[in-house]
Amino acid sequence: GFDHNKTLVDEFLKTSHNKFHYTMGGAGYVMNQKYMETFYESMDEQFCLSSEQEMTFPEDVGINFCMGNLGILPYNTRDEFGRERFHLRSPEALFNVDGTDKSAWLYKVHRDVGGIQGGNDCCSPASITFHHVKGPGALYDFERMIYCK
Repeated sequence: GFDHNKTLVDEFLKTSHNKFHYTMGGAGYVMNQKYMETFYESMDEQFCLSSEQEMTFPEDVGINFCMGNLGILPYNTRDEFGRERFHLRSPEALFNVDGTDKSAWLYKVHRDVGGIQGGNDCCSPASITFHHVKGPGALYDFERMIYCK
């Protein structure tokens, strides 16, 4: 549980070693109205974003830490083949990822939540959003990658 004598940063560092899983926000979020209301109503709670120090925390970590302390955890949004739908990189970067390179940042981030796949299995055809996409060309490449095999 939450220790009221420690800051959010201390608590995150304690739990960041494969214990605290969260939805990364770089590519965006999908939240329903009830989730948003619950988050808004909890923002001033001690375990949420209540201090100036904690307000400097990345928003994705802060939101998920707050909601996790309420027992509200992120869903697995992968498709039936384990392919991601929300992506923290561009289609090209994900296509070229080596899902077996244990030293890679992407491998470490995904290690305990289903792993990461490269090549044609990197991304679900039902992908919702990508991060670090520069121009529409990357999305045209993604379409060709998915549908022109």
